[in-house]
Amino acid sequence: MINKCIISNGAAELFVTQRNGKTHSVFVDEENIKKLKELDVLWHVQWNEKANKYYAHATIYLGNSKYKNIMLHTFLFGERGKTIDHKDNNGLDNREANIRITTKSNNCKNRFGRNSNNTSGYRNVSWIRGHWRVQLQ
Repeated sequence: MINKCIISNGAAELFVTQRNGKTHSVFVDEENIKKLKELDVLWHVQWNEKANKYYAHATIYLGNSKYKNIMLHTFLFGERGKTIDHKDNNGLDNREANIRITTKSNNCKNRFGRNSNNTSGYRNVSWIRGHWRVQLQ
C-alpha cells in the first residue's frame, strides 16, 4: 500500500486522491491494513455516476500488458455471486461494521434518491391513470 495512512482506535484512515488532485479519506479496519500492504498499489477515488457516490479503486497489472481495475470493498470483502452493500451509502467507508454481503435486489432497496422517471418527488409514489399510487416495499 502506497497511500498515506493513520491508524487509531481499530480503524485506519487512508488518504486517497482523485485525478483532479482532491484528497478524500477512506476508512478501513486496522486488521485489513496488512492485506492492503501486501497488494502494494496506489488507491484512487473515483465518482460513480450511476451510484451517485465515490468509491476507492486501484489498477492492478496482471502481466502481458493486461490490467484490472479493482474496487477496495470488493478486494476486502468480495464473495463470488454476492453484492457488497455499504450500509450508510458511503462508498468510502469500508469498515466491516459498515459492510453487508447481500443480493443485488436487497442492495437496490438501500439507496437514496428517486427514480429518473419519478414525477411525485418521493420514492415509490407515482401518478398512474389519474391517481396517485404508493408501492410499499
